[in-house]
Amino acid sequence: MNQDLKPVFDQLYDLHKAAIFRYICYLTRDRAVSEDLFQETWLRVVKHLGQVPAVKEKKSWIYAIATNLYRDHLRKMKVRSVFLTRVERDPSRTRFLGDEDNSGPEIRAEQQEMAAAVMEALDRLPLKMRQVFILREIEGFSYEEIADSLSLPRGTAKSRMHRAIRLIRQELENNYPISGIHLGDFV
Repeated sequence: MNQDLKPVFDQLYDLHKAAIFRYICYLTRDRAVSEDLFQETWLRVVKHLGQVPAVKEKKSWIYAIATNLYRDHLRKMKVRSVFLTRVERDPSRTRFLGDEDNSGPEIRAEQQEMAAAVMEALDRLPLKMRQVFILREIEGFSYEEIADSLSLPRGTAKSRMHRAIRLIRQELENNYPISGIHLGDFV
C-alpha cells in the first residue's frame, strides 16, 4: 500500500470495521464465512484505495465490496435460494426493541418473543430486500447510500424497503399472536 494512503485506510478501518462485520454477519449467518469475507473486503480496500476519489463515497464503496464478495460466495457455493438459514441469536440485543426498562417481565418477555419473530421474518425475506432492510434499519444508511452500495437506482432501494416492511408485517400479523403490542413499534 502506498504510505500516503495508510492514514486514510486506518481511519476508514476504524470508522467502519464493526459495521461492515455486522453487515456481513447478517448476510451470511456464519461466523467463519463472515470473518473470511470481512478480511477479503479489507484486502480489496487496501488494493484499490487510491482509485476512490471522494471521501463521502468510501463508505458506500466498502459496503459494495462486501456485498459483491458475498454474492461471489453464494455463486461459489451454488446457492440458488434467496433465503438464508435461520440461526439462533439473542433477540434482546436487536434494534427492533425499544429500551423499555420500566416495563414488567410479561411485557419484556413478549417484546423478546416479538423481536425473535421479526428476526425470523427477516431471515425469510429475499436477499435483495433483506440487504436493503439491513442497511436502512440496522446500519442507518440513507437511500442514496444504499443505492450506491448495492448499485441500484434510489427508487429501487426505496421500493425494496417498502416491500420488505410489508412482508415482515404481513408475516407477523399472520403468524404471531399479538396482544397489546403495536407492530409499528418493531417494523
